[in-house]
Amino acid sequence: MESFVKGSIFRGGTSKALLLNKEDLSDYQLNHIDDIVISIMGSPHKRQIDGIGNGDSLCSKVAIVSKSLDERVDLEYFFMQVSVNDRFVDKTVNCGNIASSIAPFAVNSKIINIEDNLSSATLKVKNINTDVIFETKICVKNGSYFSDGDMSIDGVNNTYSPIELNFFNPVGAKTGKLLPTGKVVDNIDGIDVSCIDVAVPMIIIDSTKFDKTGKETKDLLDKDKELLRRIEKIRKKASYLMGLGDCSKKVIPKVCLISKPASKANSICSRYFTPFDCHSTHSVSGAMCLASSLFIEGSIACQVINNRIENDIGIINIEHPSGIIPISYQVDNNQDVRKIKIIKMGFFRTARELVRGIFFYKL
Repeated sequence: MESFVKGSIFRGGTSKALLLNKEDLSDYQLNHIDDIVISIMGSPHKRQIDGIGNGDSLCSKVAIVSKSLDERVDLEYFFMQVSVNDRFVDKTVNCGNIASSIAPFAVNSKIINIEDNLSSATLKVKNINTDVIFETKICVKNGSYFSDGDMSIDGVNNTYSPIELNFFNPVGAKTGKLLPTGKVVDNIDGIDVSCIDVAVPMIIIDSTKFDKTGKETKDLLDKDKELLRRIEKIRKKASYLMGLGDCSKKVIPKVCLISKPASKANSICSRYFTPFDCHSTHSVSGAMCLASSLFIEGSIACQVINNRIENDIGIINIEHPSGIIPISYQVDNNQDVRKIKIIKMGFFRTARELVRGIFFYKL
C-alpha cells in the first residue's frame, strides 16, 4: 500500500531531518510510524536510493512535533534515528542539532502562533525521548521563522539568523545519573574510559590509547576497521555498566576520542562517533556531555588537558573535524563530583527549511 504524509525537511545545525506535525498523522500512521519512516528514508540500503535519505546517519532522522500538554513548555517532539543499513528505528536518543529546527518548523507549520509584530520568539521545548527541557530563541518576521542573518557555524556553508538553545539540568538524560557506572573512570578491555550522561550518555576515551593523535580526519578514522571494531566492543560492554543494556541496535551510548586542543584555553579536541562511524563535525548533545566532563575531577577529559575547569560560568570550545562548537555553561561547581550541579548548557545553531510537501511511503 502506498500513501503519504505532509512534512518538511529541515537542516538543523549540521544535521537534516524530516519534521512532521503530529496533528497531520492519523492513528493508523502513528501506530505504523516505524515502517513509514523507514520507507520514506529508503532504508535498509547503504545509499537509501529509494527514499529521501542519502546514506548518511546525519540525514536519516525524523521528529514528530506537537503542542505540549505539559504546562512547563510550549512544544514537544519525539525524535527517531532511522538506521541506514538496517530495518530499525532508534527512539532512545535525542539530537541536539535537530533540536534547533523544532521551533522554526512549529512556527512555520502554525503548530504555535507568533504575533506578526514580533522580531524574535522564545519558546520552551521538551524532548519526549529524554524528558529534557530546553529554551530556544529564534528570529521571526510576520509570524513566520526568519532565517536571514549573519550567523555562521562550522560545517555549514552559508550564514543564517542565530538560534540560541539552552538546556536546563541536562544531567542523566537517559540513566538519571551524571556517572552511570558510579565511577569517574572505568577500565574496559584494558583501556580507561569515563562514562558520562549529560544530554546524551557517552563514553570518553583518550585517543592515544588507540595510537591516534585525535586530530585525524573522519575519512581516515572510518577506514580503520580495527579501530571501529575495538570501539564497538568497548561500547557494548560500557552500555551494560551504564545500565543501558544491549546497545547492538541502538545508537547510545555514544563514543568520543579526545586529545589536547590545538588552540584556545578552555578547549578540548574530539572525534565523535555516531557510533558506527566518525561524525563529520560533532553532535551538540555530545559536545555538552564532553564539556560537562571537564568539571569532574579525575575524568579522562581532565586528564587529557591536565586541568579541571573550576569557573561556574563560561564557555568551553569543542574542536572537531570541521571547526569548533562553543558551549556556554552555568554550573554549581564543586570538587566533590557528587555535588556538581549543571544548571544549564547552551549553544548557537542555525536552521533552514529545505523542502515542504508530501512524502510518499510504501507499506
